[in-house]
Amino acid sequence: VHLYWGDSLGILTVRAFDYYLAICRPLCYHALMTTSRIIAGIWLTNLVLASSPTSGYNNPSLMKLIGENTTANNMYGLVNTLLMQGATMLTVLFTYGHMATCILNRRLKNQLN
Repeated sequence: VHLYWGDSLGILTVRAFDYYLAICRPLCYHALMTTSRIIAGIWLTNLVLASSPTSGYNNPSLMKLIGENTTANNMYGLVNTLLMQGATMLTVLFTYGHMATCILNRRLKNQLN
């Protein structure tokens, strides 16, 4: 579940960065957007975030059956969610914000000419 979720967020982030490079920095596009770098980066990030010993126990009803303190598992899940969602949201907002300013600057330059 964590790997699928992380892949979805990773692909969303990479697509936003892809659009940013294609619109704002087209000359750097082919140097930065290589398939092997993208796939390796997404999988490495997902494996690091999903490799905790407590990441497999994400079902609250199963955790109650264990009968032990689940604070560490809850904190790990919260931090993992915040990191993955936060990184994705910041990257998407950054890239779309830059694209908007890039497009507006081009329109202003065209109107002045």
